[in-house]
Amino acid sequence: ITKKIQVIVDGDKEEVSRVYAYLRDGMYAQNTAYNILSSRIYASYLLRESNEARKEIYKRGSRKKNSNKGPSLYDDFDNINFPVGLGTPGAVGFYVKRAMKEQIKKGLLKGHISLRNMKLDSPLIIPNGSFFSIQSEYQTEEEIKQAAASPNFDVYIKFVNRIRFKIVFGNPYKSADLRDSIVKLLCGQYRALGSLIQIDGKKIYFLMSIDIGKKETAEKDENISVGCHFGFRCPILCCTNDSVSKVQVIGNTESFVAQRLRMQTARNQLQHALRYAKGGRGRKRKLRALEYHKNREFNFAKTCNHQWTSAVIKYAISKNAKYINLEVRNSKDLDNYILRNWNYFMFKTFLAYKAEKNGLEVRYVILPSESSQKSDEEIVQMLAHASQFVEEKDFDKETEAKNEDMKEKQDKKDNQVRIDPNEFVLLAPTPQDRKQHSRQSECD
Repeated sequence: ITKKIQVIVDGDKEEVSRVYAYLRDGMYAQNTAYNILSSRIYASYLLRESNEARKEIYKRGSRKKNSNKGPSLYDDFDNINFPVGLGTPGAVGFYVKRAMKEQIKKGLLKGHISLRNMKLDSPLIIPNGSFFSIQSEYQTEEEIKQAAASPNFDVYIKFVNRIRFKIVFGNPYKSADLRDSIVKLLCGQYRALGSLIQIDGKKIYFLMSIDIGKKETAEKDENISVGCHFGFRCPILCCTNDSVSKVQVIGNTESFVAQRLRMQTARNQLQHALRYAKGGRGRKRKLRALEYHKNREFNFAKTCNHQWTSAVIKYAISKNAKYINLEVRNSKDLDNYILRNWNYFMFKTFLAYKAEKNGLEVRYVILPSESSQKSDEEIVQMLAHASQFVEEKDFDKETEAKNEDMKEKQDKKDNQVRIDPNEFVLLAPTPQDRKQHSRQSECD
């Protein structure tokens, strides 16, 4: 998992200025070096250079300036000064190599996509967790847990080049999840991995990647599975494959759809009103309110998906189930009035990582076409008793094929001109129509 942690520099004004200069200069050097190396590798493919020559370019791009191991790709660039003690050139070479593989698969050399570059203010890469450590003044695990529950929880991040950050937690209730992760990092239950440092205005954020490992859970019963169905009368229904349990309803359709439609209406009204906005002072200022409504709607859907997936996981744990049988939805199903108002892919992603964290397994089921004539309760029981499953990549390909067929059918329908007499609209005659009509009457 990745935690976005706000930090402040622990020191006086001179120390704060030194740290900000160190980070900004490091970001500039890193991103400039990334663009230079990626452009050079891209040119080597266009010039059809050998693999050995390309490996030599990668080696030079992974070395710092004036290196003892050999010449560097950045020796002739005076404006590139890598941050001290961070190993940035090696990280640049690793990220460029990985990015080039992904872009070549997507058709970079065939012209399907353009070469990806990094902005000069992109986050600073920390290659691994050995370049920083989390420290506190608390001695025992009990003292750490007691301090985490209080507003005054002093935890520091020791960074390279004699830099020390202090973590800003804020409200103890709102930052409960972050505090719990920091406590487990201090106690050794979690392990910090490679991370990023981002500067947003005057704020510094530590994007920390954390290895949480596998959660120790009790053994699950492999004979028990939970069916998860996206209903039309309610968001989610769950049921186990035994005959004793009842269908569990998760979420409230009326409140969810009503709230989502209110947000959509407000956003659409604002979007129509923006056409009357005055010019000047830039596009960003005009669209600030619209971006606020878009983010508000996205955060609402994200919160609902987190709540619903957590409820599904708790239900499966309470029934001691090993598997969760999730129904596969395609684009045609998501045209439903209820299902189109929330993010199915987000729900599937959240459920998968939470299930893995709690020792559960998500299996995907494609229901037969005749299941559309059955009720939600019957469908969720079919999912719970399902015996045939598909992999995620298989039904993604099937969904893409169905979407292409639907697009072809829609194009054929659009090419056919259909006139409905009930849809005629009478328009007022224009001045040209009146002149033409008068000329025809005079000729008559």
